[in-house]
Formats: sequence, C-alpha cells, structure tokens
Amino acid sequence: MAIPFVTEKQIDFAADRLNPEHLEEAVERFGRAQPGILAFLLSEAFDVLFPEERDFMLYLTLIIWNASADAATEEIPIIAQDAIGQREEINWGIFEEAKSKSFRQKMDAFFEDTEQEDLLAFVEDALTLEDENVPQEEGLMLSKEGRIPIAVGLKTIIDVLSGS
Repeated sequence: MAIPFVTEKQIDFAADRLNPEHLEEAVERFGRAQPGILAFLLSEAFDVLFPEERDFMLYLTLIIWNASADAATEEIPIIAQDAIGQREEINWGIFEEAKSKSFRQKMDAFFEDTEQEDLLAFVEDALTLEDENVPQEEGLMLSKEGRIPIAVGLKTIIDVLSGS
C-alpha cells in the first residue's frame, strides 16, 4: 500500500502531538505497529551513533510514522525486515554514488528518488540545522559521522512506509 503524499502541515502536526513526557509510551505503540522498523533502528548498523543521536533518530522516526499514519487512507501494514534491508542497501548505493562531497548535495540524490519530498526535507532540515548556525537544544548536536547513517536510515524508513 502506498501512502498519499505527506504534507509539511501533517509533519508539523505529528511533531506537535509527540509529547516528550509520553515518549516511552509512543515508542511502545510504534514497536507494536512496526516491530521490523524498531528492530532496524536498534540494530548494529547504528552502533556508530552516540546515544543522543540514536534517540534523535528514533524521535524523528516517530514523527515520520505518525505523519505517515495520518496521511494514510488505511492502516499501514507491518513492514518486513527483508524489505527494510533491501531498501537500505539501495539507499546506501544512491548516497555513495552522489558526486558531491557536501552532505546537503549528497542528500539531493535522495530527492530524485522520492515521492515524499516533504518528509525528506524534514529529515534534511533536522540533520543540517547546525550548518545554518541555528542554535540547537542541548543534546542535539550531531556528529558528521552520525548524520550519514541517520540520513540513510530515515530515507529507508520513509521509503518502506511509502511502499517504495
């Protein structure tokens, strides 16, 4: 099932609804709905991330999931881990084949391969705030090494949720 286009308004609404006090409960609900994606997020592939980066990736995933569920006309089916792995491999290839050395320009390659431009723009903005010299909340500084697997991982999640 392909979900309809997720708008910036739906993303903002999903982010506003995600109450930090009830984050653990939100993760549990998400894990029941999408155990394969949660297992992907907790996999060894992301062991290179600092704990704060893993938490931030999970937080962004919850926003993506909630916005996607809001846009969907029916319940999103459980995504199989095989589908996630296959799509992740494709996305790593796209990212690595991008000619530029700049993170933002490498992200441009993902925009050529998505029907969910607003979700992908949300991810890009979240991962490049420090590039804009915008002060971030304490604990949200991302390492340059961490941004890449987070970007590829979140692009993968967007793709599998969207049915790509």
